[in-house]
Amino acid sequence: FYFIRKNYPNVPIAYISMKPSPSRAHLMPKMVEANRLIRNFLANRKKTVFVNIYNKMLDNKGKPRNELFLDDKLHMNAKGYAIWQKALAPHLLK
Repeated sequence: FYFIRKNYPNVPIAYISMKPSPSRAHLMPKMVEANRLIRNFLANRKKTVFVNIYNKMLDNKGKPRNELFLDDKLHMNAKGYAIWQKALAPHLLK
């Protein structure tokens, strides 16, 4: 972050939150906390946005949606990336 701001002070930054995944479900509480800290950090920075995809990737029971991932249950498939694309699109320059 600081390198970008020092060398490219006017470049907008969009940070995509950490995503929950079935293979790392045990880390979800840490991801929630880390996402909160990063969101708070970016809130006071100019030309930055925190793009929250975390909740969009959960089912109605709060578990990672298996259908969004490849067989390894870590890497996303096209459905997972479609969620990211929809969430990020409003923040991209045209």
